Amino acid sequence: MAASTERPWSNLGRGPLRDVFSRLPSLADRVRLRAVCRPWRTHTTLQPPPRRPLPWLALPDGTVLDFASKSTYRLRLPDHDGPCYSAGDNMFFLHHNDGRCSVVNGFSGAATPLPELAALLQSHMVDPCDEKKYAKFDRKSHDDMKIKKVAMASLPSHHRVVAVLASNRSRSRVFISTCRPAGETNSCVVMREKSTILDIAFFQGRMYANVQMFQELVAVDLGDGCLDKPMSPGVEPQVKAYTSWIWPPDLVPDMYLKDLFDHPKSGEQVEQYLVESNGKLLMVRRRFLKIGRNKLSCRFQVFKADLRDGPRLGQWKKARSLQGRALFVGTPCSNSFRACDVDGARGDCIYFLVNRGNPLRHSAVYNMVDNTIMPLIPVSTWRRVKLTWDSKHFPAWFFPVVV
Repeated sequence: MAASTERPWSNLGRGPLRDVFSRLPSLADRVRLRAVCRPWRTHTTLQPPPRRPLPWLALPDGTVLDFASKSTYRLRLPDHDGPCYSAGDNMFFLHHNDGRCSVVNGFSGAATPLPELAALLQSHMVDPCDEKKYAKFDRKSHDDMKIKKVAMASLPSHHRVVAVLASNRSRSRVFISTCRPAGETNSCVVMREKSTILDIAFFQGRMYANVQMFQELVAVDLGDGCLDKPMSPGVEPQVKAYTSWIWPPDLVPDMYLKDLFDHPKSGEQVEQYLVESNGKLLMVRRRFLKIGRNKLSCRFQVFKADLRDGPRLGQWKKARSLQGRALFVGTPCSNSFRACDVDGARGDCIYFLVNRGNPLRHSAVYNMVDNTIMPLIPVSTWRRVKLTWDSKHFPAWFFPVVV
């Protein structure tokens, strides 16, 4: 009789597999378990989803740090093939050295090429370049458009879409593309050039941008059919204008801003982040001041966008509470979760990353209730991570999702 080629371990029943899966404390171990074979992947999909772990940190060497378990894991990303940008969840955007663009799943390594977006960036002179690495060698580089941020979202009528924010010292432009499977033609949108854009975020079917001048909030509606028609080869997409949703009311803009925002202290710097939280669009302002060689003082303000009255009539309003949620903010990407849904997360707290000095040392957790700051990562952990911080794109939040 011919020997059976069936693998007995692939027939492990749902009951035992459920017990094994429930005892795995690490999401990385759960991913490995599901990758063993198709039956295991199917059976574990049917299990109640575990609580979301604390986000990990994506590092510039292609690894992620699970600081809750003090473990690092290597992602499946190409090495030394152009700058890489976090795009939220498990996804990364690669701007390859030869100008190609793709989005890559950090867990599986599955890549989706975006040739239409690559051609669009090339036609607008947005070349693959890490600004922190090259700006110090070339003063003219300050005038070149460089990618500042990449964001992804799923829209009801489309596959995923990706938005790329590119800026120089005074101007910004956003490029938006669908992420259809390889072989299908994507649709692209180019936004009209604006003065400096601080951040972008997808919210309720629109892409919003926070403009530095007067804290204007502008948006483009992605449900109006602008991404339905595939791009024709060699034809530039139409340049779309933004709709302004929040603009200073009919008073002197400086008076409006002075009334809304505290006057900065001498030498204080500001970083801002847009993040969707519990059905609201928030603007988080981190104000920091360097004290001595290795210390930063820090304070936060949180504002919510009141958009109920329509375009140009919206307002920024101070948010007094995060309603029990935990915000994870950083220049590369931001997100919000109910603290009770995340293992180890604290409610009404802002987990923030910095991209200067030793980022792991200065990143921390800000409590909105008592205005206190706690270290994000233990000293023993960040001292063990030996890296050269030569990119503004890392560290970045990595929100592991098992699919």
